[in-house]
Amino acid sequence: MADLVDRVLEALGRAFVTRAGDALPNLLDGLADPLRDADDRLAATDRGWAAAFDLDATPEPRWIGSATGTSVPGGLTLAEQRDYVRDRATWRRGTPEAIKGAVRAILLATNSRRVDLLEREGSPWRLGVRVWAAEVPAGGSVAVLAAAKTQTPVGILVDVHVESGATYEHMAEYHGPTYEDALAAFPLYDSASPVEATSVYHVPEEGTDV
Repeated sequence: MADLVDRVLEALGRAFVTRAGDALPNLLDGLADPLRDADDRLAATDRGWAAAFDLDATPEPRWIGSATGTSVPGGLTLAEQRDYVRDRATWRRGTPEAIKGAVRAILLATNSRRVDLLEREGSPWRLGVRVWAAEVPAGGSVAVLAAAKTQTPVGILVDVHVESGATYEHMAEYHGPTYEDALAAFPLYDSASPVEATSVYHVPEEGTDV
């Protein structure tokens, strides 16, 4: 497709261009600039979609989410917004995976972003959502609860449990990235500290007690 300025020039017609004289370049820029954003969004991508409707190309995946019934949480990067809409959580509203996915999307980036559901917690109408302190975003359990409620069936009460567990990144940094590394440092499952022969001691993660 021709450049926007060239298309504006063609649309003006010969008589207009002739009369514009030396002012023509500035006139073209003034007419084209307000249209450029809309033009970019309507330009066809390699897949034949207008960019505004192509999830991989649009600068506003949140708008596509709204148009398809998926409310994208705030605070996500552009790539995370695209993944969230692509996952189409609202198409699975009320399912365990939809609830976990909505919470996982707001957690701080780690290798795990672990979310556990504790179903029928005390009654068939109560659901527990368990996350880990090192991954909880600003807003704490309130933010986690709000995210879970976007996918929770009507009538279900949600309780948030924030566990003070160490993340994978913390364990990998201090004790090694593999299970074998952890086993070498802490060979006894029921031991609060490693065997004395290893001379390795667990370093609690900042903000947690483990």
